[in-house]
Amino acid sequence: MTRELTHTEAVRGIYARILAASPLRGRYVDVDGRRVHVVETGEGPPVVVLHGTGGPALFYRPVLERLTGVRVLAPERPGQGLSERAELPRTGYRTLASDNPAPNGGRKPAVRASL
Repeated sequence: MTRELTHTEAVRGIYARILAASPLRGRYVDVDGRRVHVVETGEGPPVVVLHGTGGPALFYRPVLERLTGVRVLAPERPGQGLSERAELPRTGYRTLASDNPAPNGGRKPAVRASL
C-alpha cells in the first residue's frame, strides 16, 4: 500500500523535476544547522540573488538563465523551494540576508539594504 503525498511533498517533487530539466543546478549547503537549497548557474565572480518571501528561487528562472559572465547563486529561504523548514517564521531583510550562505569562502558581508 502506498501513502498519498502531502501537498508540500508533491510540490517539491514537481519543483525538483523542473530544476532537473533546466540548465540551472541545485545543491544543498548547511547554514546554522539547516539544509538550504541553492540554485546556481554560470561561471565567473559570484552574484547572490535573493528571492522574496512567498516563492522559491525557481520563480526567477528566466532572469537567472540570462545573467552571463557571473556565477549566479540563488539560495532559497528556509521553508521555501527545496530548503528545510525553519522552526519559527523568519522575516525581515536582516534575517533574509543572514539565512543565506556566503559565496566568498564563508565570510559574510555586512548586511546593507537600500529601498
